[in-house]
Amino acid sequence: MSTIAVLALAAVSVVACSDPGGSGASEGSATARSSVSATAASAAASASASALASASASGSVDPAQVTPESLSDEELGYTVTSVPEGMDATQAEIVQAYAAYSRFTWRLWLTPAGTGAGMEGAEEVMTEAVRAYIEGQYTALEPGRYLEGQVRTAVTEVQVYDQVVPETADVIVCSDRGDMRDYDASGQDVTSPDIQGRFEYALSLERTADGWRVSGERDVSRNECSV
Repeated sequence: MSTIAVLALAAVSVVACSDPGGSGASEGSATARSSVSATAASAAASASASALASASASGSVDPAQVTPESLSDEELGYTVTSVPEGMDATQAEIVQAYAAYSRFTWRLWLTPAGTGAGMEGAEEVMTEAVRAYIEGQYTALEPGRYLEGQVRTAVTEVQVYDQVVPETADVIVCSDRGDMRDYDASGQDVTSPDIQGRFEYALSLERTADGWRVSGERDVSRNECSV
């Protein structure tokens, strides 16, 4: 583990964490310096989360509209390369919820610590356990520390478990961060090779009264998946 942990997810009752300098740095664990201003980042994060909550509440997610392009954020440097074919409305809603969470966390880490929107709107994309843990990691960061690089993610599978209450789901993704760099507050490159590569994760989500929220994550493989 490096001196700072920049992403963690609570997996059911177990907290699993990763950091930009540690092995298996997690899907949301990055802070590339973004060209988006703090105001723009805040507005984008809030708009994304609000749109997700609105769509989830109304049950109006159209699978045909959930495309790699609709889930990507060019300004952020976050690109979804593919989604599963033939998704039904529930699966599409889950993928949309995952992508909203993923963009939120990457925006958090892809902005120098202490600037930008911070944790504003986190409750709209993740459960309270995940929010509390990530907030703890974020506040522990050295002000000004950040990662830099592009994120390319393929959503490969969506599994829905509708026989349990609340409903849960798993989203399998492959995240390519081959050019990711880690910088301290002074701008010194402190990159560990452990943060670079292709990382496969299974993210858990659960349905709440306000829509799907990310509730956990587990590692699947490293440098074995394709984006």
